[in-house]
Amino acid sequence: MIEIQRAEKGENLDNDWKNANEAHFGKAVQWEVEKFRFKAVKNGEIIGKITGKFEAGTVFVNSLIVKKGFRGKGVGSQLIQKAENFGQKKQAHKIWLLTGKTWKENSFYKKQGFKLASELRDFYLHSDFVIYTKDI
Repeated sequence: MIEIQRAEKGENLDNDWKNANEAHFGKAVQWEVEKFRFKAVKNGEIIGKITGKFEAGTVFVNSLIVKKGFRGKGVGSQLIQKAENFGQKKQAHKIWLLTGKTWKENSFYKKQGFKLASELRDFYLHSDFVIYTKDI
């Protein structure tokens, strides 16, 4: 009988992952992950923040927020650029993110050069989401 149990950190099937990576990518790969968090500050006040991670050659933007009153003034663009620069230093080839399909922020991402890659229907909290990507 097979039991499903909670796994502890560090309990891996390293050799099986190596074989799977070779089958999927045609070679052994180093699956590097590094999180990032950047903030925009004006006169000592945090007015924006971006978080995410570099993973396997891509940069994922987990969250981006600009304080009300500072939107539309280039803060978000600077934060996206900082994430892209971080990715370029890590030799990432792509930056990507999820956002609500009907959210007004879509136009911002398109202005930043992001392209619609996919749609996720009935996703977070039963709302439709989209995936945007951009080569860097």
